[in-house]
Amino acid sequence: MELLEAIYTRRATRSFLPEPVSDETVRRLLEVAVQAPSAMNAQPWRFVVIQDPVRLDRYSERAKALLLQRLGTDDKNRHYADRLSSQRAGERVARERRSALLRRSE
Repeated sequence: MELLEAIYTRRATRSFLPEPVSDETVRRLLEVAVQAPSAMNAQPWRFVVIQDPVRLDRYSERAKALLLQRLGTDDKNRHYADRLSSQRAGERVARERRSALLRRSE
């Protein structure tokens, strides 16, 4: 894929398959990620790989709560805060359904 094609056809992914990403794929992605340039070659990145869905949900909730806290109250930010709040409510329902299904299958 050419660079311009990659830039113009990029997509945000907001839903994922339930299968975990293989260790080989994770390692390859990390190898590629550290090749990104950084100012003065500082290489300030840190990566954390989380594959446990419960832990990932907890981190996601905490990050969204922090973002909501930090958003200002102007009209643009209010719109994002409303969207994020409704998204969080939908995700909470989905998490509860997944938990119920897991409990039934045990």
